[in-house]
Amino acid sequence: MGGQSSTEQRLNVFEKNTVDIAITGVWGAGKSSLVNALWGLSDSDEGAAKTGVAQTTMVPKCYPHPVFPNVRIWDLPGIGTPGFEEKEYLEKVKNGPYDLFIIVACHCFTTYDTQLSRTIQKMGKRFYYVYSKMDASIKIAKRKADFSEEATLRNIRKDCLRNLMGAGVSSLEIFLISAWDQDKYDFPLLLRTLENDIDELRKSILRPAVLQDLEKRNHNRLSSSTAVFWSTESSRKAMGGRSSTLVINSEPEETSAREEENLSDLTASGKTTVDVAITGVSGAGKSSLVNALRGLSDFDEGAAETGVTQTTMQPEPYPHPIFPDVTIWDLPGIGTPDFTAEEYLDRVNYSQYDFFIIVASNRFTVDDVQLSQAIQKMKNRFYYVRSKMDISIKNEKRKPDFNEEATLQKVRKYCLDNLVQAGISSPQIFLVSSWFQDKYDFPLLQRTLEDEIEALKRPADMYIDFNHFLN
Repeated sequence: MGGQSSTEQRLNVFEKNTVDIAITGVWGAGKSSLVNALWGLSDSDEGAAKTGVAQTTMVPKCYPHPVFPNVRIWDLPGIGTPGFEEKEYLEKVKNGPYDLFIIVACHCFTTYDTQLSRTIQKMGKRFYYVYSKMDASIKIAKRKADFSEEATLRNIRKDCLRNLMGAGVSSLEIFLISAWDQDKYDFPLLLRTLENDIDELRKSILRPAVLQDLEKRNHNRLSSSTAVFWSTESSRKAMGGRSSTLVINSEPEETSAREEENLSDLTASGKTTVDVAITGVSGAGKSSLVNALRGLSDFDEGAAETGVTQTTMQPEPYPHPIFPDVTIWDLPGIGTPDFTAEEYLDRVNYSQYDFFIIVASNRFTVDDVQLSQAIQKMKNRFYYVRSKMDISIKNEKRKPDFNEEATLQKVRKYCLDNLVQAGISSPQIFLVSSWFQDKYDFPLLQRTLEDEIEALKRPADMYIDFNHFLN
């Protein structure tokens, strides 16, 4: 709390004129959509928090609560992207004006969720843990023959509870919601709980004079406030001083020559098998991509296991359907409590793989930066696959100005900009849906991978300590 004594902190609390609620979590989890839902708006309504397929919230934005005067809802940027790395982000959370937090997550529990929950608990503040996009999770689970909605909700709730307890959180308030289906799941309970807590916070935080004046104040005004300490300049510094302008590496031919030399050395080594690693953050769709590349659905016999909670706990090998000497490896997701970034490369034996596919959905993360830079330093090739495009397109279709081609271009540019800013020369990007293998870039991905696969050879008995690439 900025080095203040507990007495000073208590005095400052009682000097407040507002109750401030912060919506935080990883980018792409649905924070802005939740802000809109709490405000009684859809994502496309006038005055709604901006949402999209690329990162939209770059500074905290403040919105008035629709029912309670003097209560503000803050839409914070996402933690764990190149512009908002963990250490700086947590410091800004601690120094902010916030009285209650809502951590929003989807697909999987990450180390960022761990650090946020621990930081807020140390501040002595309450928080809710909201697992969003339940409509998408239920849609995925419905593809299984033994689907049960009640069992799916129970498994997700149990997984959230296990991870929060593992993070040392003592007060657990978990809500499973869809911001678009506000009459379903835990959304009505979330609203009631939040309103009850707001009532208590107003009594304990606001000055008596403010409380008396509450009903006289105009609460329909949209505040244009933004936190100065989250400035775009700060974001640029967090990204190493790089602007968002696309700058192509000036040495692509030299890099290509190094790769060709490396491939020549690999061929000379005599290794007759090729190992392709599917990596990325947990919940991005890695196992579904493994199945799609093998011509299987998620529910066919021999398919890689998929689910609404983390399923891949060790590297799992699968044979390529065309090339008998090629193995596709389904790796665990990086950035979870079980596989932190610091340990990840060693634990999944990165040195054994010849080629990589980094799978991402929604957001470009610090983990994507670290993985791509580590692979490039190894002089290995990789593709960057942006998965779940069917879900992204479905989400964007809700907007009145939707255009599919423009959406695809926006997603592709977002991926390209971030990879180039990470120092990756000539990145190869594919936008796919593992469930619609005739759409988007999936056919091109298959052809490109098959064209290159026989050239991929790795020298035997080579060991490099790759863990320092993440430092």
